Amino acid sequence: MPLKTMHNRLKGQDIEICFRVGTLNKFDTIINAIGSFNEQLMVEKLQDGFLGETADRFDDIYKGTSFDMEFQVHNAEWLVFTELIQKRARRELSDLVFEVIRHDHYQGNDARVTYTDVKWGAISTGVASRSDFVKVKIEGACSERIVNIGGVM
Repeated sequence: MPLKTMHNRLKGQDIEICFRVGTLNKFDTIINAIGSFNEQLMVEKLQDGFLGETADRFDDIYKGTSFDMEFQVHNAEWLVFTELIQKRARRELSDLVFEVIRHDHYQGNDARVTYTDVKWGAISTGVASRSDFVKVKIEGACSERIVNIGGVM
């Protein structure tokens, strides 16, 4: 890659992650201090072979999007977030909708990825030592991932 284009690559400092929680577009909780975010488009490759053919046939199927992230906590708001996850999983607040929104700030062209109706997996809290910050790791997945690039799409 030529040196003149290396500065255009997206860095972690150019990304913002927001949590939205609420019903009827009323969003209550935002968590920040996110240290890492990893996304995986879950696409399964299908393969089958048939008599009389010299090569297999391939197809693929989209199975959703999964992600995990790690963040540090700075107030008790994150505990409210986990309580809401737990209440929805218990069907006490079954109509509660979670969204995760990732803003990528490219030079000259921004992108927004919205993970809609997120379902949550494992949530773990780590306290490594008395001098380390408390870190929370959380897993999520969704069926729909909406990409908006520069206001188009």
